[in-house]
Amino acid sequence: MMYNGIAVCSVDGGPDYQVPLVGESSFVSYKLSANEIDFGEISYCNNTSGDFYIENVGKVPFEFNINLSTISRSGMLEVTPMSGKVMSGERFRVVLKFRPGIPDNIDEVFLVRCAHFNAERFKIKAVGIYPGALLTLPRHDETFTDRFDKTK
Repeated sequence: MMYNGIAVCSVDGGPDYQVPLVGESSFVSYKLSANEIDFGEISYCNNTSGDFYIENVGKVPFEFNINLSTISRSGMLEVTPMSGKVMSGERFRVVLKFRPGIPDNIDEVFLVRCAHFNAERFKIKAVGIYPGALLTLPRHDETFTDRFDKTK
C-alpha cells in the first residue's frame, strides 16, 4: 500500500516549509517451490541430491532457517545452506544431499521456517535398496527328494 503525506516544518524566525512524504508498506510473503521430494529407489550406500526454492513474493526481505532435528538418523540428510536471507523478488535455492544408509523405506520430515511464520514440514521419501539376486535351481538328486519327502 502506498501512502502520501505532507510534513510542515517550522523554522524559528523563518518560513514554514512543506515536505512531501511518500511511503509504502508490504506484508512478508513467501512461497516454497515444493514441500516434498521423492528420491525414489536408491542404493542404500549411494548419495543423491535434490533442491527446492524459497521465493520472496513480497517486498520485505526475510530470513529463513532449516531444522533437521526431526530426522531420525544423523548423516542421512545434508542441507545447504541451513539459513539465509531472501531479498524482495528473489528465489533462493536450497540443496538437499541424501544418503539412505539402510535398505528400507524412508519417510522423514524436516522443518523450514521463514520469517516469523510457523515452520513448514518438508517431507523426504526414498527406498533404500540393496542389490542382490535370488536364485532357485532345480535339484535332480533322487536321494535328496526322497529325504525331503520323508521329512515332511
